[in-house]
Amino acid sequence: MTAVQPLALSPRAGAFRILSRFENAFKKKSAPKTPLKAENLIHEVLNSPEGRTWTPADRGLLTALTYGVLRRWLALEYSIEQLSRFPVAKIQPKAKTLLRLGLLQLRFMDQIPPYAAVNSTVELAKQQKLSPKTVSFINGILREYLRRDEKGSLQAPIWAEEPEAYLQACCGLPLWFSRQLLAQFSPDDVKAMAEVITTPPPLTLRVNTLKNSVAAYKGRLKAAEITFACPDETLPEILTLNGFYGSPRSLPGYCEGLFYVQDLRSAQVSRVLSPKAGETIVDLCAAPGSKTTHMAALMENMGTIWAVEPVKKRLEVLKENLQRLNITCVQPVLSMAADFQLPEGKLADRVLVDAPCSGLGTVRQHPEIFLQLAESAFEKLPNIQYDLLEIGFNLLKPGGILVYSTCSLDNRENQQVIQRFISAYPTTQLDSLVQHHITETGDGFFWAVFQKAS
Repeated sequence: MTAVQPLALSPRAGAFRILSRFENAFKKKSAPKTPLKAENLIHEVLNSPEGRTWTPADRGLLTALTYGVLRRWLALEYSIEQLSRFPVAKIQPKAKTLLRLGLLQLRFMDQIPPYAAVNSTVELAKQQKLSPKTVSFINGILREYLRRDEKGSLQAPIWAEEPEAYLQACCGLPLWFSRQLLAQFSPDDVKAMAEVITTPPPLTLRVNTLKNSVAAYKGRLKAAEITFACPDETLPEILTLNGFYGSPRSLPGYCEGLFYVQDLRSAQVSRVLSPKAGETIVDLCAAPGSKTTHMAALMENMGTIWAVEPVKKRLEVLKENLQRLNITCVQPVLSMAADFQLPEGKLADRVLVDAPCSGLGTVRQHPEIFLQLAESAFEKLPNIQYDLLEIGFNLLKPGGILVYSTCSLDNRENQQVIQRFISAYPTTQLDSLVQHHITETGDGFFWAVFQKAS
């Protein structure tokens, strides 16, 4: 990934440069080999020489603009199509990015005065050395939006009549994703999820109980005047920070390893596996280590977790997390899942297969998934997931527990994989199967719990 160039301008210029990376990624010749991650690009900008001098408000504005456009990308494109006399495909990339930034502020960010949204976007267009004609075009589109908005003449699809078009034009969901959701869930559930997806998620973290108690860390947060809540009484170690949108590294105890950033639903997976002190656990898809490190805490650092990861760079991240959190019971292994074997022919008490997936359940936190995921991915993903499930099952001792999980909402990755597995292994007991929607408190997650026949 090429580093974001140092900024000499405003947070809006920073957001423009990050979003331009996504715009340019759609060109086949410049498409990155690995998907772009908004959080990485934002981190680079905030840690540039200019970014480090910004006020908290400026840093927050950069984040809000970047994620706001990514969440509403298709909804903003709908507005451009309504207002422009040119097809969106014909508008040059820089102008499209600037229009998205301007329209986001006008349409979805009430706290920014309209004149500031228009003037700052036009000024940014001039700073990008766009032609006077293009600058005038951008100014005209934004002012036309304000005129139509004042007259109440802006049109949008009606939910009851065109639910798929409504989800795209008003919530930014791709049509193929909307169709899949409407085929699986009730219309009310889909609409509720879509509305949540468009809002920034709170920061959720897991207290590292190997280094401090939940009560002690709550005390650290109170001393720093950071408000929090426990979203689920069955997971007291999970805390949601209210109104905190800064970097987790700025929170008390990050360097000391007192917490790990982890979604509520992700943490529930480790609880469902229910690892015990002294057991042998296999985590087949371990990095970066959210569930691995949670299991270690639940086991009080006693026993062995074999953390299998095929990508060296990701394994290094896992090792860094193990060191920061003071975890010693995990054995990181650089290996393809199919090549991994437990020493001396042993079998595991429990196996976690947190399979690589589309990530559609995490789009509230990672909206760039919509821009970089093609529906054709589902031609390969379910086979990969099934193979991993079968590999994990073969590493499990009789009577042992296996949990298969994904952070996806798509039943091709979830229920259909499980049905295929049950057909192949009819004596295996399916203890539970859960699909969580995307909600205010957590990502969309799926898991199934199996017990191997004795």
